[in-house]
Amino acid sequence: AGLSEVIGAIQPEAGLFALEDGNEPLATLICVHDGDLAGLFEVATEKSARKKGHGRNLILSALKWARLRGAREAWLQVEAGNVAALSLYRSLGFEEVYRYHYRRRPDA
Repeated sequence: AGLSEVIGAIQPEAGLFALEDGNEPLATLICVHDGDLAGLFEVATEKSARKKGHGRNLILSALKWARLRGAREAWLQVEAGNVAALSLYRSLGFEEVYRYHYRRRPDA
């Protein structure tokens, strides 16, 4: 129910992509198409299914979906320490544009 609410609140056109083995999810992501841009969110692959190309295939499917709707560029966010994800994204042609930091009070 919570995921449906989040996806329903997205204003631009959004696609939910999932790769499953039977009833078991292997990889998932949300792709938002907004004019010339495609944004990738919540890219995830089940630990036991990593290093098998599932994430790559799902990302390529989502980017094709967005391209067919007019997107010409794509973006995503990834934690700087996520070496495996960074390697995958670089192999797909993504490059770092900028960094940012979340801030919180010391007592939080």
